Amino acid sequence: MLSSAFGPAPSLSLPPDFDYSRFVLPELLLCIFDHLPQKDLISASGTCRRWRALAHAHANLYYHLALDVDLARDDMPQTLNEFCAGLLYLRTSNLRARVVVDWTKVTPAVITVDQTTGLEHPAALPPTPQSSAAVQTVMEAIGDALSVLTKLELLFGCPIKATLEDDVFPHLCRAAAPQLEKFSVDVLTLPTPVKNYPTVPDHLFAGAAPKLGHVCLSGVLINPQPIPALLSASVLELNTPLIGTENLLDLVPRVQDLTLRGLWASDLAKLHPLANTLQKLTVVVGGLTTNITEQLRPLAQIPQTSITMAVGDWSDVSNHLSLAPFFEDLKRRKRPLSFQLNEEVAGFPKLTFSDADSVDEDQLIRVFCLIGCTDDELRVVLAANLRPLAACIGSVAVDEHFLELLPDCFVTLPVMDSLVVYWDNALESTDAPRFATTKRVHCPNLWQLWLVSLEPEFRREVRAKRLQRVLRPGRIPVLQKYSGVSLKQRLVQKSGDGDFAVVDSDEGYNVLLRGYDADGHLSAVQYGGKRA
Repeated sequence: MLSSAFGPAPSLSLPPDFDYSRFVLPELLLCIFDHLPQKDLISASGTCRRWRALAHAHANLYYHLALDVDLARDDMPQTLNEFCAGLLYLRTSNLRARVVVDWTKVTPAVITVDQTTGLEHPAALPPTPQSSAAVQTVMEAIGDALSVLTKLELLFGCPIKATLEDDVFPHLCRAAAPQLEKFSVDVLTLPTPVKNYPTVPDHLFAGAAPKLGHVCLSGVLINPQPIPALLSASVLELNTPLIGTENLLDLVPRVQDLTLRGLWASDLAKLHPLANTLQKLTVVVGGLTTNITEQLRPLAQIPQTSITMAVGDWSDVSNHLSLAPFFEDLKRRKRPLSFQLNEEVAGFPKLTFSDADSVDEDQLIRVFCLIGCTDDELRVVLAANLRPLAACIGSVAVDEHFLELLPDCFVTLPVMDSLVVYWDNALESTDAPRFATTKRVHCPNLWQLWLVSLEPEFRREVRAKRLQRVLRPGRIPVLQKYSGVSLKQRLVQKSGDGDFAVVDSDEGYNVLLRGYDADGHLSAVQYGGKRA
């Protein structure tokens, strides 16, 4: 009890069940809900009736149900029942759900040998009564719950055509999917021939999925006529032949982000009508011919492109492949470009250009991956296509085995101020680099050289001579940074022209900066020439 000159003050204590949340404006709660992780948003829905109403109506609230169907497990019948019961509860409670079902263990692939050609290819096993019953049970529950699903992902190994066409897809055609935002059917092992691919029905989701923006279809065919449920898709991923389809724009008129895998070069013309509307294109192209440059040219209008080309069976790649159309917009922007040359998977060299200073919505990105290209072909293709861009490149990142390619691609990099070299844990072939060269690239504006180990737990030792043989800096003192990498000897800069020199000790040189990491290893050093 409080007291004052005017007598006792009333108590400020409130009942223990007082609802403090009544003082929080709904607008403020919704702003907070916008940034809550999914599990915290679900927890907030249990605070009180008012919060529950706001949370359940929030677009970010959903319940995730995942099912890995493995009939070899003793508890699988109970697991199936619990999954179906969970879907029933969410449907009757009108709560949104994201559903992922993995059927790979009940749709395995077997390897068969063609008696005519002797070639091996995957084939599907016929379903067992138990697997058919499981598919029927689960898909019936999913079909009943289409009204509350926001995401549906179905993953298969190598199913027979009838499994999807007779037991899966019919349940997805029974009703509309008004909340569905993402739909995925992924067949991991593609059956052969193509006639064994199941076909997506035209009346999928009863023709109505107004919020369906992201569609992934792999190993299933789509008819050449439009499927109403897919018309609103803005992101489309296809790993399937485009049989009978002449214009993808008719099938997905709103698509902004398109991924196509396994496309023949002769089908590239089917993408040309989309060139003016797409924002991002990712495509894997095979069957290249001598006119591949002209087939690709219209796609250069798309701001963000990632093109993988299988060139292993094409002997004229170095004479007929020009990437110049894709670089015209980059050069016109007159902004420093970011360039990366790496090999995330052995035999898959990848070069990436981006307009590094632009915002995401306005960013230009060019990615090219050449599969099956010999080292000599790669050297010729890169030199012919990259040299005209030398004056536009502001930063470079390369894997160590591509380091010696820089002098072949560029005589000089006049505006490049940053170079990052990534080193893997393999033994360094300092005596015989993958790409031998006797040239050096002039980098007059270079001020940062960063050596990074891809596996920091294994510290790499790098010969300074290898860097000195490739790079010729200017008068600017270069800041050398090391992350998981140590230099053998010292890479100092000469007085006057600032060129690199390799010495056993930097004693007598003007050290502008020297830093060490937590383990006492040299992490940064910068030289200002030799002291007089």
